Amino acid sequence: MTGEPILGLRVRLRPCPACGLIIATVVNGNAMTCDSCGRKRGRLDSETQRFLRDFVAVFGRPTAPIEIRPPQAVSTETSPQPSGAGADDVINAPEKAIRK
Repeated sequence: MTGEPILGLRVRLRPCPACGLIIATVVNGNAMTCDSCGRKRGRLDSETQRFLRDFVAVFGRPTAPIEIRPPQAVSTETSPQPSGAGADDVINAPEKAIRK
């Protein structure tokens, strides 16, 4: 296949609201349609398109559908540092090293 390397690539998504199938095909560069009922399944964002193009360039076209997941929410809270990773050790400068 020449031109767009991801055209015709099969992807695995959440179930189609119309028929329940989880497989879609990339058409028109970034749009996806359900393999069963032809319903539009959305568009690939530029980052996902780039990832898929790079994947195909490095590994070739996959024989099975690639799973595309919705972005995960990123927590703004910091997770505690694991024990033994230096988080428990507090090192203070000696009093003599501090000049007034």
